[in-house]
Amino acid sequence: MSEKTQEMNWMILLFKLDNLNRKVKEPGWEYADKQEVYRIKDEILKYILTSLPKELSVQSFLIPYYAYSQETKDKAGSLMRRDPDRKPFEFYLGQVPLGPRDIEIPEKATVDVVITCAGQEYSFHQPLDWYNSNIGNAFDLEKKAWISAVNFHHMYLTKTSSEIDSLRKELDI
Repeated sequence: MSEKTQEMNWMILLFKLDNLNRKVKEPGWEYADKQEVYRIKDEILKYILTSLPKELSVQSFLIPYYAYSQETKDKAGSLMRRDPDRKPFEFYLGQVPLGPRDIEIPEKATVDVVITCAGQEYSFHQPLDWYNSNIGNAFDLEKKAWISAVNFHHMYLTKTSSEIDSLRKELDI
């Protein structure tokens, strides 16, 4: 099989896995079906992380977990009360910078596995225990820098817009 075909197969597999991983978080799934989705995801990610296929660029980051102080919760609550389109409280916590009283709880951290294939980036969050028992010590990973949701979405829009503009030119749209 040619290198291009392999890369395309990886891209399709990652796209489908990413899509399934997002959909399983929607309501209406049977417990057994959810478990099957996570089993598939775990198997594929374990293979990728242990084999490191040449078509993929793989990075893993430790995502810290924080117990938020009352001050941070109050700031998030204030944002939530001012927003007419109420979103989950966690959304507003992501808008507020960490405060000096926010406490990191290492055992509740997760691992972000970032896979790039053919210029497309996929991100999968894995439990700390899964990573430690299948791949290595997650605490040896670089911590993912905290960035507010507003800044994250703006950066994503900027990156994606330029990619879309480039594709539109190629397609004469």
